Amino acid sequence: MRLRCGLLVGLVLLLGCTKQADSEQASGKQANKEEIYFVRQLTTVKHGGRGMPVAQSSFSGITVSKQSDGALTTRQRTLWSWQAGGGSASGTLSLNPNDADDKQVLALLGSGFEASLNKDGSLKTLKAVDQSAFDSLVQAKPEAAAIFTSRDSSLTSGVMPLTLPEQVRVGQEFVRQEQSGKFGTLSSRMRVTALTDEVALVDIELSGGGVQGGGQQAIRRRDGMPIELQFELTREADDKQPAISMQLTANNMAYSNYMTIGADATLYKTHRQALQRMLAKPPFSAQSDDPKVYRLQPASEADMPSWMLSTAALDAIEKGLSFGLDKDHNAHRPLIVLKGKMPGSSPASFRDAPTQPLLLAELRKATLMDASGRELPDLATIPTHRKILFMDSYRSTELDIDFPFRLPLQTRAAQLTELDTIRLDVGVETYALSGTETLKVGAQSKDNAQLRIEWLGPQRVTLAQTRGHMQTSKGTWTVAVPLDADGKQIPSAALLASAFVDQDDPQRPYVHAPLDWELRNVSSDSHIATAQPIAALQLRHYAWEQVPRQWNIRATP
Repeated sequence: MRLRCGLLVGLVLLLGCTKQADSEQASGKQANKEEIYFVRQLTTVKHGGRGMPVAQSSFSGITVSKQSDGALTTRQRTLWSWQAGGGSASGTLSLNPNDADDKQVLALLGSGFEASLNKDGSLKTLKAVDQSAFDSLVQAKPEAAAIFTSRDSSLTSGVMPLTLPEQVRVGQEFVRQEQSGKFGTLSSRMRVTALTDEVALVDIELSGGGVQGGGQQAIRRRDGMPIELQFELTREADDKQPAISMQLTANNMAYSNYMTIGADATLYKTHRQALQRMLAKPPFSAQSDDPKVYRLQPASEADMPSWMLSTAALDAIEKGLSFGLDKDHNAHRPLIVLKGKMPGSSPASFRDAPTQPLLLAELRKATLMDASGRELPDLATIPTHRKILFMDSYRSTELDIDFPFRLPLQTRAAQLTELDTIRLDVGVETYALSGTETLKVGAQSKDNAQLRIEWLGPQRVTLAQTRGHMQTSKGTWTVAVPLDADGKQIPSAALLASAFVDQDDPQRPYVHAPLDWELRNVSSDSHIATAQPIAALQLRHYAWEQVPRQWNIRATP
């Protein structure tokens, strides 16, 4: 029997998410609505000072409800899981539904597990939805029972129910003690670091029984449901087991823009320092002696920056989309591969600007069809990573995290033989000129409320602008053109970079890269330096919106 125990462990790691999700159902606002979670765990087991990392990624669907007695029930099912490390890889796509044993495992994973919880979020019972499949699995693999019934796996995963006090304030701390059969008493110390009406950002320290760790969570206040988390955990070696370190990230996909998967605090700080060094040198700190660093922008306002995508370009781009069915030795069936390529190219308007438009689409529905346009039976898809992003070319397979949708776990190769078209209903971000305005030195825009202009000196100005809430489907992006006293354009140098979140907190023992949630209102800054004093700024406002499109993607010829 080709059972991958890593898949089972991944389910347990998500149970903490499901327990938090149950609190949401108490409000009655999201009852019985499945939410998609992504979890990634990197585990390193150290033998003799050397470690072998194993990475596991999974998408799961979580549904929660409230019982008449106030108890909470959660149901969690696996949509996709993949594990790689030590030179091998396996996952749900490795399990063959034509094999009797694998079919049993897939049935168990696909139907999921149901947990009954107390009002405070503590676990009462945990059982498989398909109990007969679970019983058969345990008979063949007795260790599976311990994996699913152990509370220790949930305690040490870092994904725990977190019921916040009704009155919460920034800086508030609280401590909780929990009993673990394996580790004894575990202590969790929590501190609220940021607060909005909807979300609390909480730092967490965990210690006890040879286990220590820390991280942060963004938690919906109305129900305790996690939006996003990062966590690190270490367990000391003893006579019975080696030392283990673990990094865990989790994202509720309804709230995540691009997922800072495996984000590294050191790398984040390095990028920040690199930007600071660039701004501390000419042409941004002082006028440059090299005239080549200054360039003119397009004379016409209608000539959009090269990275902006127009609605008129969509037809040509969509003709470059295709799909294929590729074989992989780690998968039991052919895998869908989505492909795309941008047509043509355009000159860059800024130094270091991209030479191709940026395509950003959001998947709303995916349908697999035969040559007659009929939907293939028993192949209903589930959007998971809804963001589709590419600049020059695009390629994504079912083994990739950013593949936009998932097929049923028990999909067989024979079901894909009639696949002729993949229809993706998407919203594609496009731009168009909406107007211009000219500002005197020191003035602010009246037409773009999301724009803040920093007048830093006679030859330096920075535009800081945000896109608003992550669910926003339209807005305005502004480009500035420096002018002299006669209204003529001044050659300029420009550097576009995201602003940074300050992570230097002396009270935080574990430093992480910011969560996606923390970056929701971080501005994108256009740093502009000119070859002569600025007399005025021409602001070119480009309206952007998500345009509904239906991509009918056919197989590669």
